[in-house]
Amino acid sequence: MRLSRSSCLGEKMKLTRAFSTGISIVIRRNIAYLDTFLPPGGKVIIQTISNVGFIIHLFILGLKIDWTIIKKAGSKAILIGAASYAFPFSLGSLTVFFINSTIGLPKQVVHCAATVISLSSMTSFPVTTTVLEELNILNSELGRLATNCSIVCEACGCLVALAFNLYTRERTMNGVWGIVMISCLLGSIAGIFRPSIIWLTQRKSKSMDNKDVVPFYPILLILSIVSIASEVFGVHAAFGAFWLGVSLPDGPPLGTELATKLDMIASSMLLPCFIAISGLNTNFFEITESHENHVLMIEVILLVTYGCKFLGTAAASAYCKTPIGDALCLGFLMCCQGIIEVYTTLVWKDAQSTLMAQHFTAAAPFSSINNDVCTLGLDKKATLIVLPFHKQYAIDGTVGRVHGPIRNINLNVLEAAPCSVALFIDRGECEGRRSVLMSNTWQNVAVLFIGGRDDAEALALCMRMAEKPELNVTMIHFRHKSSLQDEDYSAMDEYNLIKDFKSHAANKGKVHYVEEIVKDGVETTQVISSLGEAYDMVLVGRDHDLESSVLYGLTDWSECPELGVIGDMLTSPDFHFSVLVVHQQQGDADLAIDDSYKLPVEHQKVGDTRIQPRFSAEEGFTTIDLSKN
Repeated sequence: MRLSRSSCLGEKMKLTRAFSTGISIVIRRNIAYLDTFLPPGGKVIIQTISNVGFIIHLFILGLKIDWTIIKKAGSKAILIGAASYAFPFSLGSLTVFFINSTIGLPKQVVHCAATVISLSSMTSFPVTTTVLEELNILNSELGRLATNCSIVCEACGCLVALAFNLYTRERTMNGVWGIVMISCLLGSIAGIFRPSIIWLTQRKSKSMDNKDVVPFYPILLILSIVSIASEVFGVHAAFGAFWLGVSLPDGPPLGTELATKLDMIASSMLLPCFIAISGLNTNFFEITESHENHVLMIEVILLVTYGCKFLGTAAASAYCKTPIGDALCLGFLMCCQGIIEVYTTLVWKDAQSTLMAQHFTAAAPFSSINNDVCTLGLDKKATLIVLPFHKQYAIDGTVGRVHGPIRNINLNVLEAAPCSVALFIDRGECEGRRSVLMSNTWQNVAVLFIGGRDDAEALALCMRMAEKPELNVTMIHFRHKSSLQDEDYSAMDEYNLIKDFKSHAANKGKVHYVEEIVKDGVETTQVISSLGEAYDMVLVGRDHDLESSVLYGLTDWSECPELGVIGDMLTSPDFHFSVLVVHQQQGDADLAIDDSYKLPVEHQKVGDTRIQPRFSAEEGFTTIDLSKN
């Protein structure tokens, strides 16, 4: 198997990737630098470029692999590969169980430990072949054994992940259907795309009378089709790209020419962008003294897991009569981690979630889609339905497009929804604001509280957001001057909710309570207008008491009454932050709940007013009964 770059170039690339990761972790602390040189809009572009580089990199890696080695994996490789996964996974899990039963661990630490064990137990086939190639031992006997063992180890990890998925989610048919789809993808690569590329190469070679010429752009088109098909079938685009590369001949002219043309731009230019973005998502500075014990536990689990992986691989190799030197080297090789593990970590990090979101796709006419939304919400016992506002905003903040049918859908859903409904005004791309399309980018969130059920629902949702350590959450409480001497709110539950948020703000540095004293709607408007660029998103309830002095003068005219008085005001082009207008659907009395935002008594310490990991009921509607006394 031929190498497409020199060892010197390989060392420079490794240094470039390491430098990209290190510098990204450091500059993440400098918010001014990030806002200047890497604004949110620019981050989307770099993420797209980096993903393209990641896909092409795995395609090139697949090109350098002789796929016939997969058929040669014998019982020796199966035993070593299985041991390399089973030892760390089982003993690491037992370690977590022992520590948890002995001294007790917080739920989030147990979840983190499970993720660490799964990640440490796996050995990625592409990463192993990359290491072997850079060491120039890919074609040696040890290199072939390590390649076969990594294939087995990765297969074990996939089977365990699938079994866990089926067990926890109880979606057996969906899991089986996913396997069928992936099998169809691999079959299409082997039976359709591979023969098509070989035929195109032979045809162009004959027409150009040059055996070293390859149809470069048609191959890139096929690579794009395979990558998109992978996403459609539920796996990452790089999965299809890698196996397309594996299916193609690794030697000249096809494999060599493609690797030569793509290697420099993908591996040397685009891939460091992927590593840099990964570094920007890493923040070691969030580890404070309160987390030191938890970090120590994770470090112990890491040492146990990697130790078991090394010893398990070496012991299984020795049992198979592998020379002791090769057995030890194989143990080190199977412990290597690389770009696949970086990507897997990012996927798991993004998957953790302020709520559980379920994604469904349905085709329906505009006239009846509201029925599908409400029926699905009832079937799934949804607690919140989020709908897009019918106006889309351009980059300069003005209204760029108006969708009349979407407004009709929103009105119908608001009238008949079985749970709470929120209308989302997305200004993510306005003047470089932070977009909902980019994960983990919001930093400053505010909730405007005037009073009423809808504001209480918005505040409860905002308290859930306050559990995210990277978010700054602010409650802006509007009160009339006459209420300063009267602390008795119209509903006791509303009073308790505000009191709990005040206590929450006192205990957490990134949670703030602001009280604004106003005398009429004019001063209320002035306060809201002064928000300026301080927030990325603002939450507000839809309906309020229209007789309230705080809103006096604001109820005479409204362009979008479905948003309420304040929500309609926030649609003005003068504001550049995103807005979530929350409406609490009214349910029957026996379905209403209250105090659902508090911690259970058995887990609540003295002076601890943190909310529990949910703000809604497990069954029924998401309501907070403010009529009870």
